[in-house]
Formats: sequence, C-alpha cells, structure tokens
Amino acid sequence: MPTIRMSEIAPKWPKRLVVVRHGRSELNEALDLFDEGIAENLERLENVRDVDIKLTKAGIWQAERTGIYLAATERFDICLSSPY
Repeated sequence: MPTIRMSEIAPKWPKRLVVVRHGRSELNEALDLFDEGIAENLERLENVRDVDIKLTKAGIWQAERTGIYLAATERFDICLSSPY
C-alpha cells in the first residue's frame, strides 16, 4: 500500500479566515444607554431598518482602520459580506 504524506494533500480549508464585524453603530450606543435607563434613544431607532443605522464616529474610525490593516495583508481569494 502506498504511503501518503500529509504535505502532499491539498488543504480542504483556507489557510486564513478573516471575520470582521461592523464598527460601532448608533444602535449599539442606544442599547448601551437603554441599559442605563435611557429608552428614548432606542425608541428613536426602533423603526429604522438595520441598513439605515449609521456608524458613530468611533465606528467610522474602526472601519477605516480595519480597511487600512486588511489592505496591507495578503489578498483574499474570496470575500463574503452581509447586505448591511
């Protein structure tokens, strides 16, 4: 029976997997304030579609820094993203 070396078998999974969550949003902050007893902010955002919720200044900074970091790393073979 022939010997198969693991180094000769192509990997089934990618060598690298990157998962990125969206930056801080107005809803994140409203939920934090809600936890502190301030429900008005949550009520203001209650009927807003997820896709329309804006990033905060901190969230924009997080997204920009993530983009800079990822641009300096190895290229992706494939990128999947949510519609939001």
